[in-house]
Amino acid sequence: METPRVDGLRSALKGSAPASASASWTSSLPDASGPLPGSPSRDRERERDKERDKDRDRDCASPANLAAPRAEAAGPRSASARSSASGNLPVPILDTHTGTHTQTTTQTTTQAQPRSLSVSYCDPRISASAAKKTLRISAAAPRITRIGDGDEDEDEEEERQDVRDEMNASYGNGSKSLLPGKYSSLSRNPLGAAKAQSFASSLNHSTTLLYFLGEKTIQVIQSTFLFKMAVIALNSNKIQIYAYSAFNLFMIIVTIVLVLVIEGFALPSIKFYNFIHAFLGAVGKMTIISGYGLCQLIGKDYVANSLIKTKRGIPLSSIARPPTSFIPPNAFYLRYAFLASLLSVEGAIWYLLLQMKWTGIVSSMGLFPCIPATYPTAPLMPRDLGNFMMGETSLSSIYNYGLPLSDGLVGGFSAYPLVAPSKEFIVEGKGAVYAFSVVCSDPVAALQSGNTNQKPHTLSLEIVASVLENYSYNATISITIPAESHDFTSLIDQDVIQYCDIVYTINRGVIKFNFVADEWGMVAGGQIQEIRVSSKLVVKHKSSTHVSTKDVMKTMNPLLHDDKEAINLIKWFADALKLMFDHTTYSPMEFGAVPSLFQWGRNNDGVGLFDVDHSWQAIGGAIGAVSHYLLLQYNQNVTGSCAFSGIQEAGVIDMPSNTSLIIVTASAICLFLHLVYLIRWIRCSGGNALNDHVALILNSPLLLLHHMREMITKCIRDIENGDHSTRSIQRHLSKVKVKIGEDVRTVGDAKGSILIHRPKRVVSLSLGREYVGSREQSKSSSLN
Repeated sequence: METPRVDGLRSALKGSAPASASASWTSSLPDASGPLPGSPSRDRERERDKERDKDRDRDCASPANLAAPRAEAAGPRSASARSSASGNLPVPILDTHTGTHTQTTTQTTTQAQPRSLSVSYCDPRISASAAKKTLRISAAAPRITRIGDGDEDEDEEEERQDVRDEMNASYGNGSKSLLPGKYSSLSRNPLGAAKAQSFASSLNHSTTLLYFLGEKTIQVIQSTFLFKMAVIALNSNKIQIYAYSAFNLFMIIVTIVLVLVIEGFALPSIKFYNFIHAFLGAVGKMTIISGYGLCQLIGKDYVANSLIKTKRGIPLSSIARPPTSFIPPNAFYLRYAFLASLLSVEGAIWYLLLQMKWTGIVSSMGLFPCIPATYPTAPLMPRDLGNFMMGETSLSSIYNYGLPLSDGLVGGFSAYPLVAPSKEFIVEGKGAVYAFSVVCSDPVAALQSGNTNQKPHTLSLEIVASVLENYSYNATISITIPAESHDFTSLIDQDVIQYCDIVYTINRGVIKFNFVADEWGMVAGGQIQEIRVSSKLVVKHKSSTHVSTKDVMKTMNPLLHDDKEAINLIKWFADALKLMFDHTTYSPMEFGAVPSLFQWGRNNDGVGLFDVDHSWQAIGGAIGAVSHYLLLQYNQNVTGSCAFSGIQEAGVIDMPSNTSLIIVTASAICLFLHLVYLIRWIRCSGGNALNDHVALILNSPLLLLHHMREMITKCIRDIENGDHSTRSIQRHLSKVKVKIGEDVRTVGDAKGSILIHRPKRVVSLSLGREYVGSREQSKSSSLN
């Protein structure tokens, strides 16, 4: 059915042209009164055009038709057509308000008529439907100038322009347009033709995606289950709320679990530390984004629900907002409490990332050549062993000789490395383990006991008693400290003497000893890292002081009676101890100067006196030094393989304990507020199909404007004071109360029309009702 404007245009065209001219250039054209593009009968004509195209393809297969010209202009103009005609002619004018035509006499000027066209249907560029378009445009080509009706003239020109764009898009593969007269031919290159064909607004191929994938591919994608589910999810506010909520909860739980797991967890490389560092930062950002998106969706659903269920209407200013600015009064404080908890989680993650640090751990390096510690022959010890050991201990720590216990020391040695795989490594192996305890009495004046120093400022030692057994050695020694060199204040001006009991034993165990290599390839012994006395007891570096010598000796495995090497080591130790402690003196013992062999007995008050309360440590350090020296006298003619380990790429993530507590607490609070906020929404609104549809309207300014079409000019009045600032308009619109519902005029129709209007002009929406424009969720297009 044609519009009144098209009828008026055709009447004007027929009435404005002279009869002779009309007869000359319309005689060869089909009836121009047929339906123009856009008319309701256009679909049926397209089907007939397709049939004609098939017939034309069969006809063009003959040799005669293949040689025919594609398209040519036919017939000269008639004499009357060559002369321009002007005069007073009756022209039908269309009244746009009443839809009727009136005859008026106007001065019209008919331009030179275009030549008639003779179209060859064998041109492969031109289909029957395209040729008919050309003929119709030729019929509509004469321009009619109307006095006092410039707007109608512009509308007709726009209609012609739309038809011309459609034709140009249809002949995208050709080199010229077939539009005659004022629709002159347009030069096109192949790229321009491709763009015209791909992006023409009159075709379905109107997007870049269609251009590259093709219509069939798009149809296949659109028919898939995933695509349909994605469309449903994108158009359902309720589904989006649950999706955002699930993702936000997942991020919060991941944060809690990750913080609890990574603390102290061994990782194979620092790359994992870097990944966790970046991942935690990303989790914090995603938690905030998803939580904020959840608040916006819930706020939009609250507004949609209020707009549907309100009786007196809600302020227009509450819906005339950007899609991301819906902040309803519903759960207002709960919303901002939840957002504040999200920021607290992000702050806790930042604090965690600043406190985290990477600490390398020992991992296996493999097997390397070494010299196992064996003792087939007795070692050669210097007679002045004590002074030799003073030089040995001058720059040493107690960990070079053993692991300190609460009342003694435990040490050992297993093997010496022949290679240095890194600058610092650990050799692990089975070897001899020694353990001893030292208990000293309170100091007494040396004169009372009859013992005096023969030399002033010297430290004197003497073995009072000793007992040697197969695998143990017990002895009592005396130590005399010169006056003014000790910190025993009651006897500061006298020599004091102390008696110390020693219990020493040898056994077997697994020792981890640290070695250090320099740039010149020299390997020097470092510190004992761990001694596995038995399967029941492992003594570790810097955590051994909680273990006593009694605990170590009790858990040691019993040695075989024929373990001659252990027996020999006990004897050699007794001999070495006699060389060091029996009737020996060490000097100087001047004020603040303690011999390095007994440096573990020096007090820490900055004066450097001998601390009588730590005499057992001084004796224990000296015994540990001589025991370590004894085990280093191994046989160097035997080689083997030992397990090496060291700090390589593996490590752990260290963090303060309060850091994990802070982030777990913040995440737990955020998790609680999230659940409360979500449950309140479920109880108050819960979302439904109507809410989803209204949310789509609120999300699109165009849809919102369309549904407010009935009330824009009737309900919104101008501001009287002329203040058009944003705040003034917001106050003004807050006085306008609106409601979304069905137009009262369509209540009895099969489908209702949704409007945003005053509450009296609409009725409440119903889930069982069909509405015009609602998204089809089933074949019945219902909202339920």
